[in-house]
Amino acid sequence: MNLFLMRHADAISQNNTSDEERNLSSKGRLQAIQTASFLQTHYFNRVIISSVKRALETFKIINKIIKIENMKISDNLYKKNEEEILEEIKLLGGDANNLLVIGHNPSISRLVQKISLNENTKIIKENNVSPASVIVINCKNITNWSNLNILVKTHITEVFVPKIWE
Repeated sequence: MNLFLMRHADAISQNNTSDEERNLSSKGRLQAIQTASFLQTHYFNRVIISSVKRALETFKIINKIIKIENMKISDNLYKKNEEEILEEIKLLGGDANNLLVIGHNPSISRLVQKISLNENTKIIKENNVSPASVIVINCKNITNWSNLNILVKTHITEVFVPKIWE
């Protein structure tokens, strides 16, 4: 089973809106398109998306390209720690062979570090997965996401970082 942990694409600065209502920036929309190109080489049985606007906008752009039908929108991926995110994956992931989770930092970065047992976590500097980046983690010996825990043998198999920054 493969877990694709993704941070939402770049969002506009917080002006007169709440953090939850921030839209993607033009750079973020381009990042999401580039990330969709990477993701289209994979088939996803399910996606779990944060209910926060910028995460939903990221998914909407990606979904125009790769068409994921089985999606769950979760209020429990925003302002939660890595243990709470892990519990949400266990609750909503089911038996999806390829599960995409679109969430936020720092919890996405910390979750990668928590469940990955190899040296590739060095790519996540200072608890920071870049916007629209995807970390692919192969989780061996489980057949249902409810069995995922920090003791499960995992391996980072791919890291995608969009090249659009300015």
